[in-house]
Amino acid sequence: MTEALTTLDSHDVVTRITVLLDAFVSAVTADPRLPRLNYVEAVGVSEDLERQHQEWVTRWADFIESEAQHAAAHGVAPTRDYRLTAIALVGAITGLLREWQSHQPPWPVADIAAEIRALMLAAILRASA
Repeated sequence: MTEALTTLDSHDVVTRITVLLDAFVSAVTADPRLPRLNYVEAVGVSEDLERQHQEWVTRWADFIESEAQHAAAHGVAPTRDYRLTAIALVGAITGLLREWQSHQPPWPVADIAAEIRALMLAAILRASA
């Protein structure tokens, strides 16, 4: 994902988040079994696997937080601490991917991606509380 973002000249948060989420959602939904394995079956299997899962949650939150800070540094988002926002977004994204994986008939991937994008933009661009 970071490779896709480094090629962008744009500081436009909508463009950057769209590129980020297109890469992420494409990778995660390429095989419908992956979200179930990653977000349902692997959770709580062992301490080692739980530690690995938490590491990836932290990396994903770090990445979201850095994109929010990038937007703030370029004047398109408020300057504030985005850590809790990033953690909340990871949870929301996980929930949407679990719903996509388990819903019958499956939700269109484009709908899931659009919802994730809308949530992320709303969370990053909202005024400070």
